[in-house]
Amino acid sequence: MFIQDQHGAITKATRIGIEQGIRQGIEQGIEQGIRQGKVTLIVRQLERSVGVLSPEIKTSIAELSAQQLENLGEELLDFASVSDLTTWLQAHNNRQ
Repeated sequence: MFIQDQHGAITKATRIGIEQGIRQGIEQGIEQGIRQGKVTLIVRQLERSVGVLSPEIKTSIAELSAQQLENLGEELLDFASVSDLTTWLQAHNNRQ
């Protein structure tokens, strides 16, 4: 519900708050989209190089921090098997 003045107009403070909320929501949506794109790309690269990944491994990858995703994106070039990936995930406190 908007705060209105005596003439029924939305106050400037309310309008500014709404605009800030919209901007923040858009920024968060963009960040989430970029993150999901990174996860999708890394999973595709891994499946191409080491084979099909279990749902549990995909979930573990999706739960990585942004920095961990970047690190995995570099490390995956050295993986020869799913075992290498699970070892890396375990070392970074994630599920198998």
